[in-house]
Amino acid sequence: MNPRRTVGVLIVIVLAAWMTIPTDACTCFFLSHDGAKAVGKNYDWMMSDGLVIVNKRHLRKPFDIVPTEDTAYWTSTYGSVTFNQYGRNLPQGGMNEAGLVIEILWLNGTEYPPEDERRALGAGQWIQYQLDTAGSVDEVIASFDSLRIQAQVQTHFFVADEHGETASIEFLQGRLVCHRGESMPARTLTNSTYEESETYLRTHQDWGGEAPLPESNSSLDRFVRATTLVRDYEPTENNTPTDYTFEVLKRVAQENDTQWSIVYDLNHLQIHFLTSESRKIKLLDLKELDFSCSTEVKIVDIDLNTGGNIRPQMSRYTREANRDLIGRSYGGTSFLSSLPEDVLDRIASYPDHSNCVE
Repeated sequence: MNPRRTVGVLIVIVLAAWMTIPTDACTCFFLSHDGAKAVGKNYDWMMSDGLVIVNKRHLRKPFDIVPTEDTAYWTSTYGSVTFNQYGRNLPQGGMNEAGLVIEILWLNGTEYPPEDERRALGAGQWIQYQLDTAGSVDEVIASFDSLRIQAQVQTHFFVADEHGETASIEFLQGRLVCHRGESMPARTLTNSTYEESETYLRTHQDWGGEAPLPESNSSLDRFVRATTLVRDYEPTENNTPTDYTFEVLKRVAQENDTQWSIVYDLNHLQIHFLTSESRKIKLLDLKELDFSCSTEVKIVDIDLNTGGNIRPQMSRYTREANRDLIGRSYGGTSFLSSLPEDVLDRIASYPDHSNCVE
């Protein structure tokens, strides 16, 4: 069998197993106050392993995991920092130097559009593509004219940019459903459709209903709690937007499941994060990073046991580091642990097919 097809088929089978993921996973929201703009994200999952990766500008990347002579490529316009658990170029989220943030969340009932003439990308590839090529929410949405997501994993996406624009992107009954602007009055996303979540919000006190602020960790209750807490933010000298965003993340965290808590400061192009394994808040300032593709790619273990600016602790990316992460993450995920080693090798080699075009 063609090796490209073998990998593709096996990945589809693996992703189909993700249908068993519970719905009480992940929370994302946008905080805006007096010019300050921040995105908060809790990544709720079964392990904390991950690499934080500096992705370069002007890097030519293939659409296929195992390229052939017919493979198409894209070239990155922007550098970015991403959070990767299942391999480089297949991130769970991140921010680029234009101030665009994209995060992925689970959504049962997702149904992607059927095959058509548009080029297809997997969900993680799609995130990397957008961070590489888009500088705004408008550009992300416009890209669906020529791109589609093809995956078994059921997800929706939260997108924000430095201009304060946000959007939820969902695929329901084979159609793109996008909420933004006036159709996105609550700039929060959990694990229910945006429409269902916003309707539920309106049944609560101060939102048009009578129900009190909920405290459970269900998807809908986290949506209400995060949205209400963001609305009620009152800054003080000792309560900056970043501090408060972490506080909201704490209020919607799930014991034993929240692995990463990330705050994207869109005003200053800074990323702050902590993990379940390392509670010290770490910082990366995108303005301090070298995004030239003529220089080596830098990475750092997401569970690095230090706080503050971690740029000095970043090290050179190697295929071995990527393969090690993939081995630990796939091996530590019950429904992925039986994936053949040669397939993991090919996924680990995917970034090797990129080249600098500066």
